Amino acid sequence: AATCPADHTLAVFSLFRVRDVQASSVWVNGTEAIVQPYLYPRNRKLACYYVDLVGSAARGGKNVVVVHFRF
Repeated sequence: AATCPADHTLAVFSLFRVRDVQASSVWVNGTEAIVQPYLYPRNRKLACYYVDLVGSAARGGKNVVVVHFRF
């Protein structure tokens, strides 16, 4: 997974069954965004997914985010 600069806004999806995820998709204001996995370096049993909102269709104010995870 790519790393994000510290000043980027992220949408983070923490899941109990993260290892069971078969597919993931996120749309921000009707535009598909790139979903990245993140494995915690000090505890490989923990993980999450995130979307870097910088460069996505997100804008200041109200946004519509649709999230799909298939297990």
